[in-house]
Amino acid sequence: LVDGSYHISFVGMAAAGGGQAWVQLKLNGTMMVNIEANDEADYRSQLCFSQTFQMKRGDYFSLNGSYVEGDAQYDTNLNVTRV
Repeated sequence: LVDGSYHISFVGMAAAGGGQAWVQLKLNGTMMVNIEANDEADYRSQLCFSQTFQMKRGDYFSLNGSYVEGDAQYDTNLNVTRV
């Protein structure tokens, strides 16, 4: 990364109804975003966030999650754009 603002967006789908899906975005090891879907019904929830962060050279981000779908029918997307 170089110094500047970065827009980070994520869209995903819970793997199945009745489960707990979650996604976390960490910046330099510090949690910045935490989203969860805890479905008690038989439908799937969408997990999404869209935020802009000021970052500098040497900064890093990580995306962790569980129980998130990722096949051709339910694509999981992560986009990072310098703004």
